[in-house]
Amino acid sequence: MSARVCRLKEEGAVVQHLTDRQPALLAATDAGRLGLPRVGHALATFSRRYPVGVGAALVLCMIALLAVLAPMVAPYDPNFQHFNDMQQAPSAKYWLGTDYEGRDVLSRLIYGGRVSLTVAVLSVLLGTVVGSVWGVASAYLGGTVDLLSQRVVEVLMSFPTLVLATAHLGTAIVIEATLGFLGIGITPPTASWGNMLGGVVANTYKPLWWLVVFPGLSISLTVLAFNLLGDTLRDILDPKMRGW
Repeated sequence: MSARVCRLKEEGAVVQHLTDRQPALLAATDAGRLGLPRVGHALATFSRRYPVGVGAALVLCMIALLAVLAPMVAPYDPNFQHFNDMQQAPSAKYWLGTDYEGRDVLSRLIYGGRVSLTVAVLSVLLGTVVGSVWGVASAYLGGTVDLLSQRVVEVLMSFPTLVLATAHLGTAIVIEATLGFLGIGITPPTASWGNMLGGVVANTYKPLWWLVVFPGLSISLTVLAFNLLGDTLRDILDPKMRGW
């Protein structure tokens, strides 16, 4: 009899414990259900407030994704020469046409973006390393060198770091394209946006329109997206721009 009473007391205690915890369990469940809607609402609010920056970020993500997945998304080998289809205008077979050697322009643009973005990112990273070495050397040497370095750093620190990095990426792409256009950048047949334009001009004074328009649009769109994203980051990170 006593064992049965003890068992009933234990079962009652368990039921009471679960009853006491029920509000907390329901609250946790509600919070979990509301988590995703809250995140979605925050993203929607951010998109409404900064539509240009969100659009620029999406464009850059798409370009970066195409560059990373180039072997899977490019319809042809960028260096393969279709001798029977040289100088073909955009068509269902070659969406952006072919160049003077029969190479598919779309494939070369995709692979060229891979090269141009890599050069841009590496150049910014190199600048970061050089800046770090400069800081260490300035602290070690001291004196006038340290004083001048501090003044330069103070000027640079007046801009948010993300804004500077984003602006530098856009500038690096323009520099790479300029060097490629002049023939002193990425060596052909490796495709980059700059040498695609430069090769066209070198071949003829009146190039085929699709060999100029599509590489030029790729450069312009990417640089514009970086600049717009940098402006958005400035608006977000600069207290004066937020009216504080």
